[in-house]
Amino acid sequence: MTPDEICRDLKNRFTWESDGKLDSYHILKGDGKVKGDCDDYAVTILYNYCGGSYLKFWWLLITFQAVFWFVKSPNDGPHITLWLRGHGYTDNWKTQFTTKELLHDKRYPIPWPTVMVKLLIGKFDKT
Repeated sequence: MTPDEICRDLKNRFTWESDGKLDSYHILKGDGKVKGDCDDYAVTILYNYCGGSYLKFWWLLITFQAVFWFVKSPNDGPHITLWLRGHGYTDNWKTQFTTKELLHDKRYPIPWPTVMVKLLIGKFDKT
């Protein structure tokens, strides 16, 4: 699937749901309906783009071919987007990748070690 097809597929199955007490990242696996928040959506898009390969997932992050961005949403709340080299940006509000100019203000890259810690927290957090 192309990156845009991956976005459309996940968007059609995705329902937003807050993490609860502890902010963590989860890769949303399976073919049916899934629930999560913007960071879960972003990491799942990258994981699916990588064909389910953790090796490729981490390689793209470590080599800056993919970057997660902390941004301010239009309602001034925290939000996470994914940038993928050659494709642009996407988030759980989009059904495809788009250019930076069409997204949010106040962008800060999330270092890949932070992504690793958040995924580990998500693996063990049962809230």
